[in-house]
Amino acid sequence: MVEWADFVMSTSVDGAGPVDGAGWTRCADATGDPGFFLGWRTRMAAVLGERNGQAPETTVSACLAAAYAEVVAWAAGALFHLVRRTPDIGVTDVAFRHDGQDPWPVRIAFLSPGFTCLPDDPFADHPQARVVADEAALAARVREQVAVHAERFVGVFGPLTRLGRRALTGAFADALDSAPLDVARCRGDLGAAMRDSRLLLPGGKPPFTRSSTVRTVEDVRGRRHVSRIRQSCCYFYKLSHVADVCFTCPRQTDEARARIAAEWQVVS
Repeated sequence: MVEWADFVMSTSVDGAGPVDGAGWTRCADATGDPGFFLGWRTRMAAVLGERNGQAPETTVSACLAAAYAEVVAWAAGALFHLVRRTPDIGVTDVAFRHDGQDPWPVRIAFLSPGFTCLPDDPFADHPQARVVADEAALAARVREQVAVHAERFVGVFGPLTRLGRRALTGAFADALDSAPLDVARCRGDLGAAMRDSRLLLPGGKPPFTRSSTVRTVEDVRGRRHVSRIRQSCCYFYKLSHVADVCFTCPRQTDEARARIAAEWQVVS
């Protein structure tokens, strides 16, 4: 289901095996080093500039925020929807790796053997399992761990960009919100995915005070599509070859979404 990165389980980034020390960065180290994000942003700007002829700072920073947010939030949200079991994703529990100068992470590692699950999980008696009462509590566990990453990321990257706290935090909310939908488009039940996105983002839970934006959109042909509205903007519309804002952009109007969706061959 995932084409943009490989996910691996390992207890260390320092030893032999699928995750060795070369090229890997722990989230705890990244969020403690502004220089790391300055270097990452430089690589992102170079690639976006080469591909698009220009690389506005807001677009570069928004892409970086989305990339980091997906490292820590997407898989946990996807596994919550898919198997009701999530890995530990604390700042010391996740590492990622770039491939040369490519600014998008290509490998993501979960370093802790711990995981959270429900009482009826077949591995609920595992010594590394944290068992919670119900699906709402499991979603809260994911959200709370992602929130720690978001706060640390905003603290270190916020002073380096013109994007505000709300925009940067929104990237993490978007990763959580979209994960169940992405899985469901491969594995089937969009209705269940919408419910899970709302469990992950019920609103009123700092720093994610806004609730899930998953919704149905009716196009001008009368077909209904499952979509969402981003809480953060990717600023792709600032690139020279992009004619309009994205379908999920908060700047897009519902009337325009209805016209755009009518051109799709498949109901999403």
